[in-house]
Amino acid sequence: MKVADTTPIRLFVLGDARIETSRGTIEPTAEVLFAAALYLILERKQPVSRRALEAVLWPDVSAATRSHRLRQTLLKLKRAGVPVESIGKAKLSLHGTAVSADFEELLATPPAADSSGTPCIGVLPDYYPRVSSAYDQWLDGSRDGIEAAITRLMLGLIAQQRMLARWTQVESNATQLLRVAPFNEQATLALAEAQAMCGAQLDAIRLLDSYLAENESGPADLRLAATIMRKRIAERMPPRAHQLPIETPFIGRGDLMKQLGSLLNDVVDNRGRVCMLWGEAGIGKTRLLDEFATFAHLQGIPTQRVGCRASDPHRPLSIFLDLVPALRSMRGAIGCSPDTISYLDRLTKHKPNAMDSLSDDPHGELVYAKVKQAMLDLVDAVLYENPLVVIIEDVQWLDSASASVLEDMIQWSVDRPVFFGLSRRDTQQLPFADESSRAQSIHVGPLDNSESTDVVLSVIRQHGERIGEDYLAWCLRIAEGNPYFLHELANHWIETGDDLTPPPSLTAVLNQRLKRIADDALQLLQASAVLEVYATLERIERLLGFEPHRLLRGLNELGRAGMITMQRSEGDTTPTDRVATKHELLSNAALALLTPPALAFVHRRAGLVLERDIDQEHTTAIVWDCAKHWQLAGDSARAYELATSCANQLMQVGLPSAAAEAFERSLPFCSTREQRLRVLENQAKAYYRSSAWNDVTRTIGTVRALREHLSPGAPRHDEFELMEFRAEWQSLKFEIIRRRATICLNATEATAAHRVEAGVMALMLLDGECDHAGMRCAYEIVESLAGESGVARADLIQARMVFHTACGDLSIGVSAARELVEHEKTKHNIGELFRAFCNASATLRGAGLFDEAEALLIASLHLAERHGIQRSTQRALPMLANMALERARYDEARNWLDMLLKTAPSGQDPSLRQDIAVIRVRLALADGDYESATRYLPSSMDVIAADPVYYRRTYHTALHVATALGAKREVKPRDVETLVDAHLRARNTMRQGFSAYVLYVALCVTGQEARGQALLGEYVHVHRREPWPTEPRLVSDILRLANLQYIDRYGRMGEPNPENYGAIDPPRLLLARRTSR
Repeated sequence: MKVADTTPIRLFVLGDARIETSRGTIEPTAEVLFAAALYLILERKQPVSRRALEAVLWPDVSAATRSHRLRQTLLKLKRAGVPVESIGKAKLSLHGTAVSADFEELLATPPAADSSGTPCIGVLPDYYPRVSSAYDQWLDGSRDGIEAAITRLMLGLIAQQRMLARWTQVESNATQLLRVAPFNEQATLALAEAQAMCGAQLDAIRLLDSYLAENESGPADLRLAATIMRKRIAERMPPRAHQLPIETPFIGRGDLMKQLGSLLNDVVDNRGRVCMLWGEAGIGKTRLLDEFATFAHLQGIPTQRVGCRASDPHRPLSIFLDLVPALRSMRGAIGCSPDTISYLDRLTKHKPNAMDSLSDDPHGELVYAKVKQAMLDLVDAVLYENPLVVIIEDVQWLDSASASVLEDMIQWSVDRPVFFGLSRRDTQQLPFADESSRAQSIHVGPLDNSESTDVVLSVIRQHGERIGEDYLAWCLRIAEGNPYFLHELANHWIETGDDLTPPPSLTAVLNQRLKRIADDALQLLQASAVLEVYATLERIERLLGFEPHRLLRGLNELGRAGMITMQRSEGDTTPTDRVATKHELLSNAALALLTPPALAFVHRRAGLVLERDIDQEHTTAIVWDCAKHWQLAGDSARAYELATSCANQLMQVGLPSAAAEAFERSLPFCSTREQRLRVLENQAKAYYRSSAWNDVTRTIGTVRALREHLSPGAPRHDEFELMEFRAEWQSLKFEIIRRRATICLNATEATAAHRVEAGVMALMLLDGECDHAGMRCAYEIVESLAGESGVARADLIQARMVFHTACGDLSIGVSAARELVEHEKTKHNIGELFRAFCNASATLRGAGLFDEAEALLIASLHLAERHGIQRSTQRALPMLANMALERARYDEARNWLDMLLKTAPSGQDPSLRQDIAVIRVRLALADGDYESATRYLPSSMDVIAADPVYYRRTYHTALHVATALGAKREVKPRDVETLVDAHLRARNTMRQGFSAYVLYVALCVTGQEARGQALLGEYVHVHRREPWPTEPRLVSDILRLANLQYIDRYGRMGEPNPENYGAIDPPRLLLARRTSR
């Protein structure tokens, strides 16, 4: 029995057309036979009508002739290996015969996006049969259907390859597709994009011009996408950062580009994203970001790029000094308000004479908050026009101030279309504590051996050379997949051709390459490395003093060697190209060839070049770099001038702590004692504004000594004396400050304004010591100076408020508090207004005007929030919590404490830590959690007993005693006597209610009930300063510490009634008895 032939019939329509069978090959030259077989194969899904096939092949002959010819053709097909079966008398079929077509296989199994080959997609490209017009119509329809399916497949493949940045494959596949579909818009745009990404911008523009010309009379929407793409390529696309005659291909980073592309899609959907690329030096982070930035730009998303340098940790806000001018040059930036522009100028514009006006600056924290808000407003204005990509390289050198602002900016951008691409070496950590899921870490790892081989060979082949296998293996072993190392090793081989003695290390390779270039080229490379981001051709020419022909020769040699690139430097002035070294490793190697005197000379030349540009461009960034060059050149005079200017600029933007460090670094440049004195005076002001109180005291002491040396007998009653008082106040040296402030108040040789300021301090300190007699004397002197010239009205109002709140007419104190607030509102000084709100609220609280006091404190919080002065909230929140505790509103106090804990920094100052601890103790007592109350106690009794501030001594002792009462521990007699002594001194001051009632309970528990009633009666009826009774619930809570209950004059137990218990005779104010335990 004959076995059926199972060899499939294969149809080839892509490229050379043919039909292969088990008997041979049917070529298109057999016109009728090939046409009939092609028709039957393409229409095989359904039986084919004999008449339809006849009409297609022989439409112009008689029916009998058509039928005869079909029988002969079918016979020939069977002999050729195409067994056509008859289905009845009217139908034909290839049913039961295995048939495949190359285009169907392509559609069923499309090529992978990472494949390097390009499929042939031309459908029957050279097949032009002369069978019949009917056959031509059928053929055109079939060809169109196949081409449409293949076009969809190819567009999908191209889209995947775009995401993987496989631009060579995109270009090849788009070119193939355009041969099939010459006017396909997506293919045209993809090809233009690929050409632009590969550096052929002119070819891309010609392609788009041709497309637009062909569609000139078409609908406008058909031309829109191509017009936009052409504009982006021609006008807005930045030059590639890697424009080298010897360029390594972009290999092995497709998956990373796909991840970045996915993040970019999120940005387009108004979801801010941040990505950290990390890996070793030379691994390709910059190249990856460069490719991504160019891709983003072609999607209509502009990019701004800055890089951190090794010297940036000493240059606060370094990246924003470079980034802000670039952002201001973008579309949308013109929408910034004048106030925003003013603060941006404060950051980036150099003001050489601003040093003399340091004392005139407003609240430092407020200024810094305004500068930060101005930067956010600038980015927001730019985002109004377009999404934005911000790239920051080498963030391992990011300064702390920049890191803080960047963290705020990333959190702020959660619902804004901005992408932050960061890179750093050898670690995936962000330069700040960001736990947001938007922050994605991407490790840029080494290339594998196959990819590394492609990199080396691509460099070698550009020179028409062939490298030996042994040297290639050595390159792969030494470079360990690092693209830059591979590039340098390949260039070394090209320059030496030495296969036998490879150098021992990459460092040796770099040194040998540098030694092979001419002296002019090496000096040009060194000049570029020293000038860094300012290495424009014009500056290099000025630094070296080269004739144009020498400069041209050096540039040409470095370009051929692949050691330099040309990069666009954006700013708020005209963009310029700068000469950049290929890599920082190459820069370091080039500079290492200079001797110390030669390096100092180069830095001196760089300082001269940049110094000339300071007056022209007035940019702060240039001032910092110029100061660095003069410092490295050893020119103290010029370094002093610019270093102090940089420090002053930090004061201008509200960074006093960084300014103090900058002043410290400028001290070695002082050549005279007068210069040193001026720096120390400004450093003291910087320390003062940054609340570095110990440094304030130390620096002012140095200033005093130096002043005495320069001008013996110089007056001491100046602004530094007041700064020293405030610094020592924060150091808790109250008795010393009060004594010195009193002496200053009485110093007739001092100015009236100075004496009044000292007097206000003296009044506050005397209030803390409960010395009301001393307060009256001090207040009389202050009032006597009220009419003197130069005395600030705010100081007089504050003195009046402090005195009358503590021991004068409380109604006058309330009026003064309200007057102080209204006065500060007219001055528009946010810092002083905030302080006025807080100070006035203390007086209003003491007067029982709780709602008004609370309104002022809440207004101060809103003020701090609106202006970004976060640290100021840490003063208002404890005041709100303590006022709620005084009214026994524990839930409110707990809410204020929670807010305080969220805003308080980890490194709190002692005063803030104490405030938080005291509030926690009070809340724990209210909750009956005496174990926690004991744990939160802020100080030991030994420390408290020595506290010169009697109000605080009384309150903290009462907390210790109350905690012991609640925990059912024995109350130490010594603690009770300490409380009695402090109470007797402080009982005529504000906020003594809690302490007075705790003392009463402690005396009852220790068997001294009569003494307790006597002291409490005296407090309530004679000494209590507040014109309102202690909150009844607070009284009950204190009584419950020792299981005591209130009994009124009629013997009824219950809650104290504020309407009548104040009128009870002092000895019978509270009849307390112990309940059963």
